[in-house]
Amino acid sequence: MPDHIARAGIDPIDTPASALALIEGVAGVPARHQTIVLMLDGRSLGSVIAVVDHPDPATQPGQPSPEESNDEVIEVARVFARAASSSRQRQLIIASIRPDGALSTADPHRWTTLSQTVQACGAHLREWFVIGTAVHYPRALAGDPSRWPC
Repeated sequence: MPDHIARAGIDPIDTPASALALIEGVAGVPARHQTIVLMLDGRSLGSVIAVVDHPDPATQPGQPSPEESNDEVIEVARVFARAASSSRQRQLIIASIRPDGALSTADPHRWTTLSQTVQACGAHLREWFVIGTAVHYPRALAGDPSRWPC
């Protein structure tokens, strides 16, 4: 665990490292399928963290396939982007926790869909991390530039 985790409304979350430190602090242990959403204001200050647990598609009979499960992040983003549109917290950072470490070949396209979905609701997607055995940036894989202020 890092020495310093951003404090709500006090410390800006303006780098990938500061976002990942906070995400690491709230992610389930042991790792499980989750979507974590950070909502930030225009000064990169956050006051909302949400953790959405998802069933493990590999062990839950009748659950969505792994690819369908990976798409759940889009609906989570839509819900929080709608909430963001009526608040001062209009920037979103989203992390998909995938304990198996799998980065999907569909993730660059999924980034584009996430970004468009959030924007259509009047909010801004700063980053989407896919975290498993490593941290992946589907934004970069899609060829989009960084959206971090620093």
